[in-house]
Amino acid sequence: FDCETAKIDWEAAWSNGHKQYCCEKQNFGCDPFDCEAGLVNADAGWAVEKKAWCCDNKQKGCGEDSHIDELFDCTAGLENWEAGWSVSKRTFCCDHRQLACDEYDCQEGAAESWIELKSAWCCENKQMSCFVQKAIKDRDCGRDFANWNAAW
Repeated sequence: FDCETAKIDWEAAWSNGHKQYCCEKQNFGCDPFDCEAGLVNADAGWAVEKKAWCCDNKQKGCGEDSHIDELFDCTAGLENWEAGWSVSKRTFCCDHRQLACDEYDCQEGAAESWIELKSAWCCENKQMSCFVQKAIKDRDCGRDFANWNAAW
């Protein structure tokens, strides 16, 4: 196996064998949790993040006694999910509550302060902050370059 191939998307692109090989040889591509360790006492002994990840990815630790609704409180911190939630909580709340599923929270903060990627995403997907996108597209760094000190 080549541990450099498709490294940017290894979680989706690599087979389990590829992941195991690269994890053992280069300590890369490893699962974030060992879903066998402590499995018999998962309800009481596992952290919320481990329960969510192992249940979603390995179908372990989500037995009949496990209360999936209690893994994360999807209303806690909802107003600041973009910056405040872990990836596990975002994934869980999107999958189970259809909350925080968007790439960005287009209601959060002043559009003028957003990074360009967020502004572009919100304009394209939510028709919000398009005035910021127009201003970005209207920038012409070549215009008046010779006289930039006075013109800009």
